Amino acid sequence: WAQDGDVLVVPDVMTALQHAARMQRDAFEGPVLAITGSNGKTTVKEWVASLLPERMAIHRSPLSHNSQLGVPLSVWSLEQHHDLSLIEAGISHPGEMDRLRECILPTEGVLTHLGEAHLGNFKGPDHLTQEKCALFKGCSRVYLPESLRSRCQAYLTQETVTWAHAHEAGAKHAALQVEVDASRRHLILHWQGASATMPLPFTSEASVHNACTAALVSLHHGATLEDIQHKLPSLTEPTGRLSAIKRPRGGILIQDDCNHDLGSLEVALRALDQAQDARQRVAIGGDVPQSGLTIEARITRMVALL
Repeated sequence: WAQDGDVLVVPDVMTALQHAARMQRDAFEGPVLAITGSNGKTTVKEWVASLLPERMAIHRSPLSHNSQLGVPLSVWSLEQHHDLSLIEAGISHPGEMDRLRECILPTEGVLTHLGEAHLGNFKGPDHLTQEKCALFKGCSRVYLPESLRSRCQAYLTQETVTWAHAHEAGAKHAALQVEVDASRRHLILHWQGASATMPLPFTSEASVHNACTAALVSLHHGATLEDIQHKLPSLTEPTGRLSAIKRPRGGILIQDDCNHDLGSLEVALRALDQAQDARQRVAIGGDVPQSGLTIEARITRMVALL
């Protein structure tokens, strides 16, 4: 400590901050869920908090604080009165997840999505998957879409709990099965022998995907199927994330002013393709600094698949 002051001199500020946060984490005995994925982390985190019973004191990362700096700042606000903690974790380079895991020390994990965000810093998709799954070392279980199980199974040794569309291969192994009607206006959830139908407040594939992940986690932490049926239709996208806004003079503006990677671009393009009552579709985007195929070729390929 500096003499007569509140200044702590350390050789590495980031490491010191993470160690201080770990002390705060060690004092908490409740469940800590670490959420990661190429996209959807903030949305799933906020929606889990919204779907859980109001009686629960939920601690969660503010905004999208999921970096080497954001994670310890998030953990620092964890207190003994909380019933459950939801912490986001995002990485851009190999090895970063090990430091975040030591800071969060999660008891359970949530994997939202695997895309190509920051893939340029990794050897390939499998390497990225391995690095993402490093967050879950020591967890009792991991929640994820059934479609990701085979890709992750080599890197996960704990119990995996999944959701799946009822028509998907492997859906019978999923704890939560879902159906979307032809109009994409209603969602049907099948859970432990019971079913519930609810209006969808959104139609994009990404939003439905995130809602199902959030519902799966919530059902395992105190929410009932009736809770989900009542609350899910009121879910809204967190500020700054992918959103669809109806314009006063007609048309829909789909924007994402928070993400900057090819995986998020693909999600946005699919949302544009699925936009209702869209007579003409126009996509406006900037450069995305990732390696591999040229950006123009990657975007052309994405558009061709829509």
